[in-house]
Amino acid sequence: PDVYISEVCKACPNLQWLSFENSGSRILNNKNLEVLLVECFNLKRLTIRGSRRISLKVFLKIPGLAPSLEMIEIRGCLRIKNNIISDFQNLYPKIKLIIESDEE
Repeated sequence: PDVYISEVCKACPNLQWLSFENSGSRILNNKNLEVLLVECFNLKRLTIRGSRRISLKVFLKIPGLAPSLEMIEIRGCLRIKNNIISDFQNLYPKIKLIIESDEE
């Protein structure tokens, strides 16, 4: 899975929107997400739905890894909750953030 994601990003250097839907831990985890964001330097929108593996620590690193990002949408990700929205927006006011968690 690591090689697959890396190859997709290398083949699509102008990729602007990337969406992971219920991708599970083998395809999308903290390490893969960090590598992916560094390689997709033109990424403007990132959507992650149904991930159990992305940590809050890595989530907060996303803007630094992908400086072109304008929007992040997180839905149903077990480890990222709505209560982070205000802190994130204070740190990164130019990025639109949508978070919807299954549990409150």
